[in-house]
Amino acid sequence: MKRKILLIEPNYKNKYPPIGLMKIATYHRNLDDDVKFFKGDLKDLVVDQLFEKCLRKLKFIDDNVHWIQKSFYIKRYIKTRKKENIEMLDFERSKYAPLLIQVLDEFSKIFRKKEYEQEPHWDRIYVTTLFTFYWKITVETIHFVKKLVKDPTQIFVGGILASLLHKELEEETGIKPHQGLLDKPGMLDKGDSTVIDNLPLDYSILDEIDYQYPTRSAYFTFMTKGCTRKCTFCSVPILEPTYKPKIETKYKFDEIKKLYGEQQNLLLMDNNVLASPNFPEIIEEIKDMGFVKGATFIEPNQLDISVRNLKTHKNKNAYIKRTFNLLQELLTRLKGEHKQFAYNVLDNYQLLNFETTTKENLLAAYKELKELNEKYRNKAPKQRYVDFNQGTDARYVTDESMKLMSEIPIRPLRIAFDYIGMKDQYVNAVTLAAKYGIKELSNYILYNFNDKPEDLYNRLEISINLCKDLEITIFSFPMKYIPLFGEDAKHRKYTGKHWNKKFIRAIQSVLNVTKGIVAPATKNDKTSFFHKAFGNDLEEFYEILYMPETYIVYRSVFEKKLGYTDIWRKEYKAIRTSENWEEAKSIIETNDFSEIEEKTTNLSIRQFFRHYQIQRGSINNEDKEYKALKKQYDKLIQSDRFIDLTLTYDFEEEQPKFKPKKKDSGMDVSPTRSTTEKDKQPDVDKAVSTQESAVMDSSVNAGSNSVNNVESGSEVENAKMKLQRVKKQEDKKNGVDEFSDVSESEMMQKDMNKHTILISGSFGVINRPASTPGGSSAIGVGAGMMVGYEYKLIDFIRVSGGYVFKTGISISTETGALKSVTGYFGGHGFFIGGSFTTLGTRMFEAELTGSFLFGEAGSYQIDINEARSDNQRTGFLFVPRLAIGYRGAPDRFAGIGVRAGVGISATYIGEIVAVPDVYAGLLFTF
Repeated sequence: MKRKILLIEPNYKNKYPPIGLMKIATYHRNLDDDVKFFKGDLKDLVVDQLFEKCLRKLKFIDDNVHWIQKSFYIKRYIKTRKKENIEMLDFERSKYAPLLIQVLDEFSKIFRKKEYEQEPHWDRIYVTTLFTFYWKITVETIHFVKKLVKDPTQIFVGGILASLLHKELEEETGIKPHQGLLDKPGMLDKGDSTVIDNLPLDYSILDEIDYQYPTRSAYFTFMTKGCTRKCTFCSVPILEPTYKPKIETKYKFDEIKKLYGEQQNLLLMDNNVLASPNFPEIIEEIKDMGFVKGATFIEPNQLDISVRNLKTHKNKNAYIKRTFNLLQELLTRLKGEHKQFAYNVLDNYQLLNFETTTKENLLAAYKELKELNEKYRNKAPKQRYVDFNQGTDARYVTDESMKLMSEIPIRPLRIAFDYIGMKDQYVNAVTLAAKYGIKELSNYILYNFNDKPEDLYNRLEISINLCKDLEITIFSFPMKYIPLFGEDAKHRKYTGKHWNKKFIRAIQSVLNVTKGIVAPATKNDKTSFFHKAFGNDLEEFYEILYMPETYIVYRSVFEKKLGYTDIWRKEYKAIRTSENWEEAKSIIETNDFSEIEEKTTNLSIRQFFRHYQIQRGSINNEDKEYKALKKQYDKLIQSDRFIDLTLTYDFEEEQPKFKPKKKDSGMDVSPTRSTTEKDKQPDVDKAVSTQESAVMDSSVNAGSNSVNNVESGSEVENAKMKLQRVKKQEDKKNGVDEFSDVSESEMMQKDMNKHTILISGSFGVINRPASTPGGSSAIGVGAGMMVGYEYKLIDFIRVSGGYVFKTGISISTETGALKSVTGYFGGHGFFIGGSFTTLGTRMFEAELTGSFLFGEAGSYQIDINEARSDNQRTGFLFVPRLAIGYRGAPDRFAGIGVRAGVGISATYIGEIVAVPDVYAGLLFTF
């Protein structure tokens, strides 16, 4: 009886296809089971299943509708139940419209209420696992598929994570995972003699999914298994504990060639091929496969192969999709009348849209287009390459083994440089490669393990110097260590004993633009990327490690245009030699610059940390050097698939922590920073753990991040002018350093946001109680307005003055009856005052002003009972006022801010009158 088999790869990004699942697919197809491979949103998998059932019901109700053409909107309605999808289905044309809508509602309800869990579809589900730091998505995937299988004991979980964290995974999911290889008979079905690990790969499953692995035309295989070493950072001894010096490969190679056509390149996944005593035999076998030095490859007719497999292969759905895609590619290659002819053929057979594609129509269209395809397909010879993509062990390199490797088209030769103690062996291996004409190399450089930061720098510099001395090319790929076991294995946040979060983030930032590549230098390079990015020596390297992240990424902006890097550098050198360094250092190394005022009360340290609070998302500047370098490396990666395949990104979105909605650090200084924007795109750590060294079926992939915010040129010029003024002031001070009474940075902040135009309004309440028993009391309102100028003397003290108008009116009562109406200090004049504020862009303020009112200043009284009025005009009145409140100042060089708070005014007109009030206003700062 045929079993329904589902193969699942969790929806992480990776570069290599799941080799384990490809072998399992071959196993089950040989048993005549129905096999489906899926990678993506698992809810879409459920929708696809429901769609098939829904389609049968819709056809039964009304077979005159081309339902397959409407599949997109049917699936969307099942998933979202949005009415616009019903409108696109145009049910009005069918006399069965109410019934059709009822069917769609039924399946949408099944999806939304998860009723499909009551009738599981699959007899067995396999889930592959990759790196341990994909813990969360892997566990979520397993929990989801448990609801899709008829018998939970028929869920098989294997791979790297499953082998390394098998106990934790079983506790979390209730599924006992398989550990290690499928290298014995009967491991999937008792009594079956098949050894899964020896089977050829089923490449067809890769055409079932939309996800595209960048490996393209390549054979994937092993010549050996396991490793002779027991490195503590490596998972290979656990995953492949027994070293096998030679694996039978030729028959699998021939099977793949027969089924899927010849492939261009050979990707060997061996973990330590040089340790094999059969290495000369392995090289000969590679050459027998057609991979000799200088070998070329002409791609076979892929459309012919796909149509042949569509007719004969068991994976019909995969070859329908592949044949459809190949016909679309043909259409894009053609021009003129040939293009029109091909378009007409595809249109005639309804092959312009995949939803309307059928096997019969594909075969019919192929008959009409096969000659055109043969004539215009790409027949240009391409170079063939061999890639030992897990790297070679420099400690096993000999003159003889390097000579043998030079006989095959190896590109690049990957050599591991895991720790500085391997220096001599690494240099020897690279030198021998150059001796035998192997000019293109790359290396894996492990960091964040037991190494120190200077070890990383020294290993990178060794490769740079070898490039110059030997006139070769070495691309270095720093790889961040992540533990194999425990909680630290489940994420990417681990820091080694000689590392810290800031150092890790700095390395990520340095490599951000190049996607993890440290480019080689040539003999004629005056300045290599390495020395520019990592520093000319260890002292500069450590300076970069402590440098603010934004200054690292956008060097051109902050170093050349704004000059902030020089300011930071002077302050950094000064604070390093001060008693404040240990406290500042401990905060920097956490890479958490939020709520600085809670971390330190030291004003000098707070002042220094303003550099670290500039977020990358707030840099509205187009760094031309950044973009040019990024463009250069993007082009390099796109043109060289072997570099692309080496890129193993850590998708950490971690930024230096900064919480703009909470209280500021208290520093209203330049450099300015945004408090509202986030860096929208994640950064990448260009290194994965050394779990990679044991990868059978995958590697980690990602896209690069680029920051596309653009700053206007005028803002840059404005900042440059202000910095020039700062430098002039510093010159006048004749040698004042950064931490004296007037430092360069302090002068910089004094020059910014010094002048403010104030506009404020206030509204108060008069409440004068009776002075004698049975006497009169008064209630009323007061109002005022101030328009003036404010000047910032120092960071927290401001003086102000300007025009003021105040007035007030009260109603006096006696024993509950209205007695009189009294107006107080109605008049206008001027005010002077001063205020104290805290530091930052969101500040507490305390203000004391004195208003001098003229003209109508005084009071008038209308006595209701005696029907008389009494005016007392003084011609002058003094009104002091105390206020406390909030001030939200602009956080750029100029702008609009707000203020608000409470105050109290008082004056004397025969008696003391006090008016408590609330106030609000605007600040125009320049």
